[in-house]
Amino acid sequence: LLLSVAVPTIRRELLLGCFLFGLSGGYYQFVRDDYEHHRQSLIDDSDLLCRVLNVESKRAEIELVGRADQRNHWSRYPNLYKLNFKLQSPVIPAIGDHLLLLNARISTLHESANEIDFDLHSYLLGNNSLGYVYADDYQIIRSRSSYRFFLVKLANRLRQKWSTNAANWFHPKLFEIYNAAFLGNKTMAGSKLKETFSKLGIMHVLSVSGMHVGLVYVFVFAPFRWLGRFYQPIMSFEIVFLPVIWIYALASGFAEPVFRASMLISLMVISRVLLQRKLRIEDAFFSVLLLSLIQNPLRIHSVSFQLSNAAMLGILFIYPIWKQKVATPYGVFNRMTDIIGISVCCSLSTLPLVLYYFHRFPLWFLLGNLVFTLPFTLLMFGFMSFSLMTLFELDLGMGFLADGLEMIWDRSLCMLERLALLPNPYLFAYEFDGKQAYVLVCLLWLSWFVQTRFSTFKGSILLGSSFVLLLFWGSLNSHKTTQMKYRFPQKQKEINHIYRYAQSRN
Repeated sequence: LLLSVAVPTIRRELLLGCFLFGLSGGYYQFVRDDYEHHRQSLIDDSDLLCRVLNVESKRAEIELVGRADQRNHWSRYPNLYKLNFKLQSPVIPAIGDHLLLLNARISTLHESANEIDFDLHSYLLGNNSLGYVYADDYQIIRSRSSYRFFLVKLANRLRQKWSTNAANWFHPKLFEIYNAAFLGNKTMAGSKLKETFSKLGIMHVLSVSGMHVGLVYVFVFAPFRWLGRFYQPIMSFEIVFLPVIWIYALASGFAEPVFRASMLISLMVISRVLLQRKLRIEDAFFSVLLLSLIQNPLRIHSVSFQLSNAAMLGILFIYPIWKQKVATPYGVFNRMTDIIGISVCCSLSTLPLVLYYFHRFPLWFLLGNLVFTLPFTLLMFGFMSFSLMTLFELDLGMGFLADGLEMIWDRSLCMLERLALLPNPYLFAYEFDGKQAYVLVCLLWLSWFVQTRFSTFKGSILLGSSFVLLLFWGSLNSHKTTQMKYRFPQKQKEINHIYRYAQSRN
């Protein structure tokens, strides 16, 4: 703080954030130790009392309420730890019901021998889940609905109503993208559609995130912005329609990126309408991020949490540089460059995480985003109109809307499938590890700092050369890379050999 007074170019908020970040290390370690302790206590057989959060395809997501030790003494869990449980009874519990799991135990996690395999332990940490639980027997205890589960049930009924009406009006292909991209039902997307979107680097479209909430916000509040040019007081009615954002957030599954985006929009609207002051989007973003981590510091392990916030950082800090460099006097051309710029900035800011977790990067992401951004925006506006008409039971013009959306999706899907046939869709980097990810993050920050502080020095030269060097370093054909390429054919050959031996022995 003394340094910020002496040097006026340093923001006090930045130093205060560093101070809070340093204090949060002890809080994170306390929560992490508590998580590991409870997880270790569930390895042995014990009776558990849990509450059902969600049920899908006979797989239940439950939260741990209490546990009985060997002396049958019950203890209540202060934190809401989640468990994944497979239902074996034909009787399916409802959301909010309690489950009594007898002789329950969680599966032990083994360290992966291959560095690029899926890190299950980190995934469970990010979701505040203790793991997959198994039980010899369980009993369903019907419970009264609390206010919390009343909202969840209301959201599920709304989602079911929208999905049922969409199945009656939409073609199966359009219904597939409606369920996946608008309602958040990822399991409804087919493998062919996922493969096409993955090759073009637009898989984020199939997962409801802050981008989807932003499009809903634009759809709802754009008329007020337009009318506000002629009559300023009408902008005050913007706050009245905030529940529309939260209704969509609930109906789409209330994922964490959706919650953060809804919170961000609500803070900015409330600050502008009620407090009569314009809140900077950077301050609102970091405030929501801090509140999210205070509520659950283990969320920082979630890959979705990391990617969504990294993409937002690219929009906040890298995109202004792009807009300043590429600005032209032509409005239509600026709109097209804005689409390209946002795609490039999000891809740059998420590149270290993508290479670290997935070890591949889609080369044709720019074409995919450029081709599908405008059709996807029209599809989201159409889906929102359809959902509002379904909510208020308005059938006038429903068929015309469904036909228009089907035509947009058919043309877009045909073009995307052709682009997916382009050669070399991925750039693989099997050797990209945590150290290289840290180096790439530092180079990104250094390039941004040089570009913003020293305009005479070309930070893009440093950025481009560092990318080429790191990608060459990460994709070297070492022994481990060769072992990864030929690992699965050797496994298949070994399985075939065992199978032929078993046949010979009958």
